[in-house]
Amino acid sequence: MDRHSLLAMVDTLGRALAERGLHRHVEELRVYWLALSRGLVGPGQRLNVGWSEALVVEWFRLLRLPPHADDYLVRPPSSPCPRCPQAVGHAVEVKTALTFPEGRKAVCTVCGTAWLELDALRGRSDHATLSS
Repeated sequence: MDRHSLLAMVDTLGRALAERGLHRHVEELRVYWLALSRGLVGPGQRLNVGWSEALVVEWFRLLRLPPHADDYLVRPPSSPCPRCPQAVGHAVEVKTALTFPEGRKAVCTVCGTAWLELDALRGRSDHATLSS
């Protein structure tokens, strides 16, 4: 990705994280933005504060920000894996890869499929997936 596009994504992500109260992430992202804007780190390089191009894109995916708003399937909390068949007497194990203000990223330990489970879907009876 070119530097200009990545800087714009970092700026958008910073605002989205601040709105969600993730201030530690915002401070670290500011350092990444400064280093990126000054040419001290390239788009494909990682900065010691922990931010990288891949992490910026992952947060876009988690927060469902364009152009990555539809990268992950959205399912209700405590959903089974959408890919693995439900074997009789054996539940496919799903783990929480990480949590964020609106929910969590779930991952199937069998096939590796990842999806988002949003708190806004908790208690909904239709269990439909969201689409943008």
